[in-house]
Amino acid sequence: MDIYRGVHDEIKERLCKWAVSEPSGPVRMVFSLTERCNFKCLYCSGILIHGGIYPEELIKKENELSKKKWIKIAKEGAKLGVKHWSVLGGEPLLRYKTLLRMIKIIKKISPESVIELNTNGWFLTPDIAKKLVLSECDLIQLSIDGSNAKTHDFLRGRDGSFDRLVNAGKQLMFMKRKYGKEKPRVHVNTVINSRNYYELPELASLAGSFEAEVFIANPMRVQSANIPWIKKENLELTKEQINQFPKIWKKVENIGKQHNIDVCNGIDVNVTPDEKTNELHEEDKSKKVHSHEAVRSFLDAFCFGPFYSLAIGATGKVGSCASSITFLSPVNIREKSLKEIWYGNYFESARKSMLNGETSLEECKTCGIITQRFNIRSQLSDLVSEKRPKIRTHRYGRELET
Repeated sequence: MDIYRGVHDEIKERLCKWAVSEPSGPVRMVFSLTERCNFKCLYCSGILIHGGIYPEELIKKENELSKKKWIKIAKEGAKLGVKHWSVLGGEPLLRYKTLLRMIKIIKKISPESVIELNTNGWFLTPDIAKKLVLSECDLIQLSIDGSNAKTHDFLRGRDGSFDRLVNAGKQLMFMKRKYGKEKPRVHVNTVINSRNYYELPELASLAGSFEAEVFIANPMRVQSANIPWIKKENLELTKEQINQFPKIWKKVENIGKQHNIDVCNGIDVNVTPDEKTNELHEEDKSKKVHSHEAVRSFLDAFCFGPFYSLAIGATGKVGSCASSITFLSPVNIREKSLKEIWYGNYFESARKSMLNGETSLEECKTCGIITQRFNIRSQLSDLVSEKRPKIRTHRYGRELET
């Protein structure tokens, strides 16, 4: 995806600096302006909060960081070198005024930054669609979990959500044409589960109807907290469904070609649940530009997340990577600057743990960015040596083997 090319190059460059003991600023920031949401998705943090698994304080408006603080974070992050800003929730458009102000500030300081908004589409009214199109937001990722109202509304826990989302997609197309804008680009994201598994081709077609550039299908993140809801509704993929994935995904790829959209997934179609390795693509070995022994050793890290990414929750808690569950963190940005936290003890401890090839965090076992971890290691391996990373596939996802 061309929109992320500069970000990916920046990640590799900064990781190589870390590998030779040259600390560098974060490339990616994932942040939640609010944890409040008008949906109750069956596998998401929202239902875990309403179900008493996660603390209810997370969804209290009075506990959220102020607009003034978020603007300060935007300034700090841009000056520190953040190039990819991913806005999550809750539903971030509940605080769209804060978001629009942050976009303006980030682009003024760092015009090359990529700003990505993830939304369920409910609040994407014509007025807000217009404001986003006229802002410098680079990408809007629409979350769609069914190719029809019956499936989508069930999984999202809100009647009428499918129709509102379809209308939001149409509004974005209309406003972009009206004002002659190419951005924000549209990506469509779905979470794969047993209810929508066979609808993936139809979901890809729906993405095409929005003139989306990308259709992304991610595995459902299964963890101890959301298992009761997942099992109650039989959302977990069966072994038979997993084995059928290559055939279904082939249909998705064909539809992608018809609509001229990229399709990608978090399940490698060349990897079955019983396979243990995934080979790297052969590339020109003359491209190797780093041969330092420290870089080779760096490749053995369990994960590189704490070296280039972080997450900030709605209440100010800072997680040690973009995929972390922030409310578990002992660090709050209310009390310190972003720079102090990034180069402080909390992140240093996380990095040391990763370099030791281990992690004590339960959330790492169900990490949602395993494919990205694999790709980064592959690319770094190609720069410094011929050692090949291994990847293990299991019922709850995939993980790297060191």
